[in-house]
Amino acid sequence: MDKKNSTKKAIIFGAVFVLCTALGVVLGHLSSKDSSKEVFESLTDFIKNYSLYAALPIYVLGAAAVSIIQSISFKKGKALGSKLDDDDDDEAFERVNRQLEKPANLSNIFIIVMCILFAVIIESALFIDSLSKTARIVICIGSSVIFIGAYLYQFVLTRSIIEYYKALNPEKRGDVLDMDFQKKWISSFDESEKYSAYRCGFHAYKNANHACMLLWVISFISQLIFNTGVMAVICIGILWLVLTCSYISESKRIDKNGAQR
Repeated sequence: MDKKNSTKKAIIFGAVFVLCTALGVVLGHLSSKDSSKEVFESLTDFIKNYSLYAALPIYVLGAAAVSIIQSISFKKGKALGSKLDDDDDDEAFERVNRQLEKPANLSNIFIIVMCILFAVIIESALFIDSLSKTARIVICIGSSVIFIGAYLYQFVLTRSIIEYYKALNPEKRGDVLDMDFQKKWISSFDESEKYSAYRCGFHAYKNANHACMLLWVISFISQLIFNTGVMAVICIGILWLVLTCSYISESKRIDKNGAQR
């Protein structure tokens, strides 16, 4: 069944790839004509000029809202943890762990979204002609301060969550400040947790492969239509190559030496 699903997905992605490539070639040819080229240039200018006004409020309000939600969620987790005692069953501990995972997982997503929005804001602030020099400086400095502050807050919050989690689970090891935190943290997992982590890792690998393929097609079409250049294609290709080579290399290492380090 898995082999059949994999073949089906490969066929679908192959068809999408061929279709998008053909569409990109056609649109690229049309954009070479003056009338069509003006339409595409106008669309590009519209995106550049108005993306700032959409990204900036989301960036500022989102940073505040997510930080508040995380703080509340962490306090709820600590409140549940304070009611635990040695006689509580595993289900009670699991409820606390799930509550603590919410702000930690949200932190990982939030940092990535902030990086994307920060890049969009800086790009727009530097290249929108209608902005004054003072406005550019204020936007760039202000967004940089928010970015640094949000990142530091996420780091402190994540470390606090992990330290509290370790207090509830003394067998857990590792400190976020250590360079080899991930290795120590995973080594303290039991067999069930390791199995879950490895399954999640493989699922993420598959989705990342699909995302790289889709993003490569999009960047390739954008290169033909909007003259975005080849850098995006190269960067996505390198990321895709590193992902695949890492998987192959680790697979060979495990086959040779066994799953245990």
